[in-house]
Amino acid sequence: MKLTSIKLIRTTVLAVILSSGVNAAFSQSAVTDEAELTKLRTAVEASPDSIKVHQAYIKAIGIKDPSLEKQYTLWTKKYPKSAMVPYALGKAFINREDPKAKPWLLKTVAIDPKFAQAWSDLSIDSERWGEFTAGRDYMAKATAAAPSDPNYAFYHASSFSKVDEAKYRTLSMDVVKRFPNHERGAQALYWLGSRARNTEDKIKYFELLHQSYAPEKFNWSASGMISYYNVLLGEQPEKALKLAEEMAGYPKDEQQWTNFSNQAKLLTEAKKLIALKKGAAALALLNQIKLPRYFSFNKELPVLKAEANAIDGKNDAAYDSLIVAFAKSPAVKLKSIIGSYGSQLGKNELQINADSWMPLPA
Repeated sequence: MKLTSIKLIRTTVLAVILSSGVNAAFSQSAVTDEAELTKLRTAVEASPDSIKVHQAYIKAIGIKDPSLEKQYTLWTKKYPKSAMVPYALGKAFINREDPKAKPWLLKTVAIDPKFAQAWSDLSIDSERWGEFTAGRDYMAKATAAAPSDPNYAFYHASSFSKVDEAKYRTLSMDVVKRFPNHERGAQALYWLGSRARNTEDKIKYFELLHQSYAPEKFNWSASGMISYYNVLLGEQPEKALKLAEEMAGYPKDEQQWTNFSNQAKLLTEAKKLIALKKGAAALALLNQIKLPRYFSFNKELPVLKAEANAIDGKNDAAYDSLIVAFAKSPAVKLKSIIGSYGSQLGKNELQINADSWMPLPA
């Protein structure tokens, strides 16, 4: 028998043993003293609308104990107007990612259609099992049940981000409009900016985030300013510099934003030098720019360096540097620019393609 097969068998057996142990632990009562269990049952019956007494009882019995559902079936009949009774068990099941949660949560909202958290839990449960349409419908009901709660409104809007962009934008902007003093409003704008497909929209949403939610007050706005700065570097470096200088005035991230300010200054000066046809001086500044690896502007930096080289008649250096950049991070736009420089060097499309896909030296 192959070694890999032996390892697979051992792993499977171990998983079964561990699973059996976990299931056994869940099936055993945490509390075996009947007097104590009676005391906990009495507490539930004295306060059936208290989640804490339910949690204590469920923990004592054990979520896997078959008697648990039997007891809650009796209690739902004894307290037909208490939504908390079925909810407590439904919540316990959902916390364990157990499909038994749904019927108990449905019983909850049948008793109290305004039980927003139960609708939200039904949404989470549905998405967990791949029922995304139902999940969106349930979250809509949570939002309707608690219209003043920004959390449900935000998650309802976000649920459309991959299925209906227009509705996602509309609902997200509604969150912004209705909750101007809550992090969820800032978060909605942050994701609108991050998910926007074009630069114009990104700038629009991030600028609105900057104006509507003070970065020193809202964490999502502070995070969004990094993305905003990243976009502005490629489009409006002077504005990126102004933003960095503003953000550097806040003690929390002063060091980071002081560095960003310095990077923006280098870029702004380099672009001025390029406009003045001073390639070598511009390249010297561009080579000093060091940004976080995740910045999308890093893909634009090689193009500026190539432009600086080309100003001084170094088209071969410009071409070679772009080939290296393409090998590290292929992009359609970059391939097109490589083609332009290659043509100036007298290369045909076949030669350019061969250069573009040539392995980098070790």
